[in-house]
Amino acid sequence: MDNKKIKEISLKELLGPYLNKWKYFIIMIFIMTLFGIYYIKSSPQIYKAQTSVLIKDAKKMSANAGDVNVLQNFGNFNGMGTNSIENEIGVFKSKTIVEDVLKEHNFQTPVYAKQTFNSIELYGTTSPFLINVIQEKNDAELPKKPVSVKINGDKIILSSEEWDKEIQTTYKKTTSLPFAIVMFVKNPQYIASSKVDMDHIYFTYNDFASTVNQYQESLVVDLLDKEGTIINLSVDFENREKAKSFLNSLVKQYNEYAINDKNIES
Repeated sequence: MDNKKIKEISLKELLGPYLNKWKYFIIMIFIMTLFGIYYIKSSPQIYKAQTSVLIKDAKKMSANAGDVNVLQNFGNFNGMGTNSIENEIGVFKSKTIVEDVLKEHNFQTPVYAKQTFNSIELYGTTSPFLINVIQEKNDAELPKKPVSVKINGDKIILSSEEWDKEIQTTYKKTTSLPFAIVMFVKNPQYIASSKVDMDHIYFTYNDFASTVNQYQESLVVDLLDKEGTIINLSVDFENREKAKSFLNSLVKQYNEYAINDKNIES
């Protein structure tokens, strides 16, 4: 009996200080819950997109026979031997194919719409305009802050925390920014959505070389099957439409390389 009493007393003494402050624990749990909800809503969603490429007659192709000569030249893979599948993977991982793809897209100037908790990247049907980079200013310092875009009819007002004054322009007009000469073009594919707040739009900028490196690093290339005839391409992007566009353009560019190779052979 004495032992039971001692245990009961010890337990009360141990829990007593915490039970007296139960309100603080409830408040802490409530605060942590709010913090968790804010973190989830403020973190951008990342989407995984992937596609597969079938390499026909991969085992029969030979570098000595000239089957991959053009691909080697594009990807700088001369001397890799006769296993063609390694050459094909190398082409997809090369800087050359990513450069050719990015020349067709406006990936240097991603556009965003600021929401309550985070920002959403606008691309394709969700972006009201396109920004074409006409010429980079090589000696200029790259911007560290985003560029705000306000649109009033055909009038476009650009501003940044790094600039002393605003820059006004319009569509289809070459506009000189501190870091590049650009042109804004209305996006004919744009579809307005009531789910996205478009009051605060901005874009960021990076030079072409850095953008190529960024996309090259984001691309994952591996074999899908044990036979080694199917190559899988995948990326993790904030915008699903942009991810699909990038992968589709990679496959299209790869096929163009292959067609050029066959034309040279014939």
